[in-house]
Formats: sequence, C-alpha cells, structure tokens
Amino acid sequence: MSTPWLAHTPNPNAALHLLCFPYSGAPTTLFDQWRLPGVDVLPVVLPGRGPRLDEPLTTSMNDLVDGICRDALPLLSAPFALLGHSMGAWVAHAVAARLAETNQPGPQRLFVVSAPPPHLPARAFSSLHTLPETEMVNEVIRLGGAPESARNAIAANVDVIRADATTVGTYQPSPVTLNCPITAITGTREPLFELEDLLEWRNATHQAVSTYLVDSGHFAITERRDAVTTHTARDTVGRPADPIAVVGMGFRLPGATRPAELWNLLTEGRTAVRPVPAERDHGQPPIMHVGGFIDDVALFDARHFGMTSREAHRADPRLRLLLMTAQEALDDAGLEPDDIAGARTGVWVGESHSDHWDISTPTVTPNMYSLSGGGLKSFLSGRISHVFDLQGPSITLDTSCSASLTAIHSACQALHSNDVDTALAAGAHLILNPHGGPSHGLAKALSQHGRSAFASSNADGYARGEGVATVVLKRLSDAVRAGDPVHAVIEGSSVNANGQSGRNIVTTSVPGQIRMMREALADAGVRAHEIGYVEAHGPGTRVGDDVELSALDAVYGANPNPCLVGSIKTNVGHLEPTAGIAGLLKTILSVQNGQIPASLHHNDPAPVIDWATSALRVPTSHTHWPVPGHRRAAVSSFGLSGANAHAIVAAAPVQLDSRPRHPDRAWNLARYWYTEVT
Repeated sequence: MSTPWLAHTPNPNAALHLLCFPYSGAPTTLFDQWRLPGVDVLPVVLPGRGPRLDEPLTTSMNDLVDGICRDALPLLSAPFALLGHSMGAWVAHAVAARLAETNQPGPQRLFVVSAPPPHLPARAFSSLHTLPETEMVNEVIRLGGAPESARNAIAANVDVIRADATTVGTYQPSPVTLNCPITAITGTREPLFELEDLLEWRNATHQAVSTYLVDSGHFAITERRDAVTTHTARDTVGRPADPIAVVGMGFRLPGATRPAELWNLLTEGRTAVRPVPAERDHGQPPIMHVGGFIDDVALFDARHFGMTSREAHRADPRLRLLLMTAQEALDDAGLEPDDIAGARTGVWVGESHSDHWDISTPTVTPNMYSLSGGGLKSFLSGRISHVFDLQGPSITLDTSCSASLTAIHSACQALHSNDVDTALAAGAHLILNPHGGPSHGLAKALSQHGRSAFASSNADGYARGEGVATVVLKRLSDAVRAGDPVHAVIEGSSVNANGQSGRNIVTTSVPGQIRMMREALADAGVRAHEIGYVEAHGPGTRVGDDVELSALDAVYGANPNPCLVGSIKTNVGHLEPTAGIAGLLKTILSVQNGQIPASLHHNDPAPVIDWATSALRVPTSHTHWPVPGHRRAAVSSFGLSGANAHAIVAAAPVQLDSRPRHPDRAWNLARYWYTEVT
C-alpha cells in the first residue's frame, strides 16, 4: 500500500526509516531490493514521475519540500535518514534544510549518492535546461554529474535532465546549518553507479553504511567547503570525557635537545640537515652526503642507570640515549622514580633497524651484554622498565616510519582501557653507518638537493635523519588531580594498514589514509573543521606527497578556515621510526604557542590538488593559528610497510596550580662506543 509520496506505508516496527529520492532515469526496482536489518527502506515517489520513477520532475522544489514535510514525514514512527541520488540529492537536501529552518527534528544523516551533491551551488544547474543537447551533456560531465563513460546515457535522458534542471535550478540552499551530518558518496570506478554496490548494504547497519562503502573500495567519501552544511564520513561520537595528557618530554633531535631549542629552530626557519659527520664515515662508498644528525651519541651516564662500563660499551647507543630521554621526560613532568614505579606504568617504544648491531658484531662476538643492551629489540623497552621498576606492559614495536606514533597510539589505548595510569612512549633511531644498511634500499628516495621540499612541485625526496625521544602520558583527569604540568592533550588517535589499496606495499594509499584520519577524528569526537594545523608525514617524495595531499584534501580541504599543513622533515630530515614523535613534539609546541612555524623549501605548490578551492595551505613564514577558539591540530605518520597512524592534539586546559618541572639534569657523561673494554 502506498502513500501520496512513498512507495509503501512505513513499517511501524522499524528502528530507522531511510527515505530514498531517485535519480533521473532510475529503474523502478532501484530501491525495492535493498535489505538493511532494522531499516525501513522507503522509495519516494515524486510528482510527475509516478511509479516508474524515471520521468522528469514537474513540480517546483518548494512544493516538493512542503508536500513531503506535511504528508510523508508525520507517517514515520522512528528516526529517519535521507538518501538522494544525483538530482534526487537536491530534493533530499532541501527537505533537511526546511526541517532545520523550522526547528523540527531532522534526519540522522543525509546520504548524497553520486554528483551533483548539495555542496555544488544550485546556480551551476540553473541554466542547463536552456542548453542545446550536446552542450548539456558536456556541462553535466564537467560539473561532475557523471563520468565521461556515461555520455551516451546522459544523451538518452537529456529531456529528463532538462526538466530536473528546471526544477532545482532556482533552489538556493538554506542559510542555516543543517542539524544532521552529510555523507557525500561518489563512485571511484566506471560506471559511476552500480546497483550491485548498494545491494551490499543489506549486511550493514545504518551506522556503518558510509564506512562500509569506503572500506569496500567502491566509493570515495568527499568533503568540500560549504558555509551551510557540515560533512562527516561516519556517525559522530561524543567527545571522550578524558583525553590523554602529555605531561613530560625528553629528546635528542637534530639541532635541539630541549623544547626551547626545538622551538627556536622551528620559528627561526633553520635546517639542522648537515654533511655526514666524520666519525660516521666507515670508509664505504658514500650513499648519503647530508643528513639530520644529533651530536655526541657516544656520551652516556652509565652509573646513573646502574650499568657497568663493560655493559655501557656493548649497549646500543639508541638504548643509552633512550634511557636518558626517558629520565629527562620524567624530570620535565616533575616526577620522581617512586611516583611511577610499580604495575601501573607501561612502556612503548617504536624503533626499526639497528646500525649498531651491524657495526659491532663483526668486531666483537655478541654476548649477553650486547643482547641485553639493545641487540634484542625487546630490551629497548625492557631496559627502561627494569631501570625505573615499571611493571606494566613493556613493548617494543616496529611499523617502520610510523613506529613511534603507533607506540603513542598504543600507549593511549592502554590508558583509555585503564591498563595503566602512566605510560612512557618513545621512538629511537640512529644512523651510525650512513653508507650501509637501509641507506642502500632508500637511495632512490633521497633528495639530490639534500632536503625535503614537502608539497612542492620540485620535491625530489628527503634527507635521512636520526633522533631519540620520549613522552610521558597520563589521563588528563589524573594529571590535573595530581598537579602534573600538562604540555598538551591527545584527544584521539587511530592506526590502520593500507592492505592492497595502494599500488604496492611501499606505496601508501589515499583510501587508507582517509580512513585513518576519519577514524582518529571520530575517536576524538572532533570535526575536521576544528583542525587548524596538520603536521604531515611529508617525506618530500613526489608519489608520497601526492598521495598524502590528496587524502588531506579529502578530509581537511573542506574546512571553512584555512588548514595549514607542514612537515618537520623540512627542518631535521626524515627520522624514520622517530618521525612520528618528532612531528608530535612540533605540534605540541605549536598548540602551546598558538603559532605555526614555516615549512621550509616550499615554493611552487604541487599540482596534485586544487589549492585555489582547498582549505589547505603550506605556511612559508611563521604564522598565527588560523582557526578561532580552542587550538586543535593533527599529526600523521606513514610506515613504508603500509602501517599508518594519525593523532588529534589540542591545547592543554588552563592550570591554576601545577607541580614545577625539574630543572635540566646535570649528567655525569663519559664516552662509550662499539667495542667492549679490555
């Protein structure tokens, strides 16, 4: 049994009604076969089309909206969502806008399937009905209404399109913000739209529809700037009540060993990339000519950490520096060993290749000192746990370049799940043999100019770099209660893998990155338009930059305010497994100061995105925060193995009283290197 507007009477037992507005020339069975558990699929019968659904619209938009709101919506017994395809999307959008204008309950979500979605101005279609047939076909394709392969189909339906354009051409979106999120779904393969793709919805709940379409690879969710509507990719979740506080940090990065030094390096627009130090030259044919190096990697305070001289000589310098940065991070948080000892503190360390093992083992036969000194990777986290008597999880992980940000994500998850009360998350990487090990495999990725020119048309690779860094994390409520000084908060994070969505395993993927960014935003309960800055992975390779910029544009390019995007790699080089935590440190300092340093070596923007219409901007000078209100930023890190990580960082709350940070520690340093003492 049908109603004046609906193909059948709404099911009174449904958990959700989904009103579906057809596109021009839609088959009569378009929506009849849709089966979603608990969802009542309601094909909307528009006047002039009758049950065939494939005749042109003949009623004005205002009359359509008034009739549907007056006669159809009162019949619904449960929450509802709207879905419109092509020209039908305009009708669905107009219904949602009318409800917002009149302060009535709106749809849970507006699905816009295939162009033209509501983010395109109505006036773009207002003159279609006056064009000759050939020009109309060309204009529909140009506006994104169909792919080139649909040319013949458009020509066959030109009269229907002409009538539809007449109906919607005078419609102007409401000046009020819709009270529902919009999912814009566009086909990623030709033909643009296939019934079989949507039939896959039968196994999905309405909350998962948009995410499923993206994950299946059949569709790409796009966002555009729109002063009227807010677009999101998945159902919005409430903002977590307790984000993660960064209460301490210690590091050794190229050109900086303290937060003030790092901020000066960044704000002064300096690069720490320099020629390979003489002590790193082992007589091999050069592969690297420059890099981001830290000074005095052989210096260590063995006595402070209870290590004998013999142990210290055999220990990997990564481990020795990791212990020192962990101590400095605790000092920065104003914490004493007794404050964190026990079962409620865990350690997560991201790392990758060990040059020390390659260099030392041919010289001196490995023994238990070399194994427990970082020869076995598990000791990078295990030694920290032992020294500070930390009895929670102790995990060393390797996801290549995304390892340290993945370690931070894992630590945050342990805090959220109450596995620990305090977490140390770190990254460790040294280039002790610049002309061996990974340098051979990475040679083609290295810049001939010795720099990363992220997002530039002349980007030709990156300079390798090294660094060791540790952050101390707590739940914000615990940190505030304990009087811990808070640098910034991590509101949400996400990790994923590209699977087969990239061209190959070492080529990152646009869909993979988009999914990861949206998951992090959802985890934080934050909308994309709240992000003022993205610290990109930004390697400076042509393929890597193009993929990342495309994904960033899809997620953040719709922001109503500029969204600045840069990379610390332009200052210090690509720190590989430590790259993510280095980007986090820069982002923390940026949200603290409300300023964004320049991304260096940027001149002519890479042409992969339309910079004129995108919100993305690469800062070429020191810039004030571009978004009013609470400062929020994002950090990306992508692994060569296809493992991605993304985190949402926000300024710390105002603290009226907090414990002072300890002053810089005076270390009792001695030089320890690769061979054991005789």
